[in-house]
Amino acid sequence: EPLAWEAATAWLASGGRLAGLAIPDLARLASAATSAFAIAIGEHAVILAAEIAAEGTGPMRCGVDVRWILRPFEIAARQSPRAAEALVAALAQCPPIDQ
Repeated sequence: EPLAWEAATAWLASGGRLAGLAIPDLARLASAATSAFAIAIGEHAVILAAEIAAEGTGPMRCGVDVRWILRPFEIAARQSPRAAEALVAALAQCPPIDQ
């Protein structure tokens, strides 16, 4: 939990904006967040993950799965119910997996 509180402190010091935080930082922040804020963090994280995935596609690049980018949330969700709520909110926004 100390890492979660360090993430919360850094977030507050930066002005309380989610923009500019990396996916692992968002996962740590979600661990220390309230339930409603964790959901908002998850919704922001999936938008960021989709942008990262879009940058990773192209004719000479291999595709990147949004769910793979959200892996830090899966890891944090094992320790924190709030991170799990953020992960569920993020996955609810993910595009379906092609079969």
